[in-house]
Amino acid sequence: MEKLVKELMSLGLTEKEANIYVFFAQNNSDKKNEVMSQLQIGEQELTDSLKRLTKKGFIRIKLQDSNIFSVIPLEIVMERLIKEKLREVQEIKGEIREYE
Repeated sequence: MEKLVKELMSLGLTEKEANIYVFFAQNNSDKKNEVMSQLQIGEQELTDSLKRLTKKGFIRIKLQDSNIFSVIPLEIVMERLIKEKLREVQEIKGEIREYE
């Protein structure tokens, strides 16, 4: 689990965000109170982290209850991140060509 947390951190997550994501993925849990209890974090801290994870595309809020979340599978997240990085590389290549 520690290696996965470090890998997620290398993708731009904070340690807390990575731990929350891993908790969801490994425990099939989707409720805030379970995460707060297991990771020993406060409600506001969790809420803020969940908002950031949602914005980054790692989890999504279930529409019927904003206290229930679902994890985006890591494979899908990785594919998105790879595509984004490739797009960034292409932009950099284009900028380099402008200076040649």
